[in-house]
Amino acid sequence: MKPIRFDDYAHRYDCVSMQREDGILQLTIHARNAPDEARLWSNAPHEELSFAFYDIARDRENRCVIITGAGDAFCAEMHPSVSGLSRFSEGNLTPATGPGLAESG
Repeated sequence: MKPIRFDDYAHRYDCVSMQREDGILQLTIHARNAPDEARLWSNAPHEELSFAFYDIARDRENRCVIITGAGDAFCAEMHPSVSGLSRFSEGNLTPATGPGLAESG
């Protein structure tokens, strides 16, 4: 696995934001553009988390990851428009380059 730097991946996601201090990375899941009444899980954060964890694992400066959610309501229930999860749910821990997420380094 080729190493990567925090600045190479920290700002490439829409549904995930990251901050790091002293090797402690805080990953926040956002439900942007979701209806106000429910922040249901969809393919977008699922796929972005797969890419984010792949990037995080390649960065040797990360010592631990804290995962949190943004906003006052968040639900891990799948959005009804999702008919199934992408290839990342099939155990692929080294995702191929996805739309808009060109692998760097």
